[in-house]
Parts: sequence; C-alpha cells; structure tokens
Amino acid sequence: MASLSTPLVVLVFVAGSVATWVAGISLSKTTDSLDRRFGLGEALGGLILLAIAGTLPEIAIVTSAVLAGTSTWRSEI
Repeated sequence: MASLSTPLVVLVFVAGSVATWVAGISLSKTTDSLDRRFGLGEALGGLILLAIAGTLPEIAIVTSAVLAGTSTWRSEI
C-alpha cells in the first residue's frame, strides 16, 4: 500500500464508504419489507436478517478455505 498515492487511497476509502452506506440503506429497506411480509416484529426480523448478513463474510472465508483445501480444522480432529 506504500506505493499508492495518498489521493488514490483517499478515493478508494471514500468509494468504499459510499458503497457501504448504500448497501446498509438497501439492507435496511429489504429487512423492513421482509418483516412486513412474514409478520415478524421489527426487532426479531432485524436481529435474524442482519445477523445473517453480518456473518456472510465469515461464511465466504471459511467456504473458500475449505474448497481450496487450506482449512486446518480437519487436521485437529
């Protein structure tokens, strides 16, 4: 990262921030509509759906590690 210029790093940070903001708004609206559709309370629907969305990066990391054969959890069993 040391070879990147400061304006480029700032631009990437701002772009990532905007993408996160937009995704958060979209996720919130989707959660609200699913709450209404399934008759869940706002708190319960938010808890379930946002918890699933929050763990997606970990699921992707573990899945890709297992598929690549680099996971070490099987060797400990």
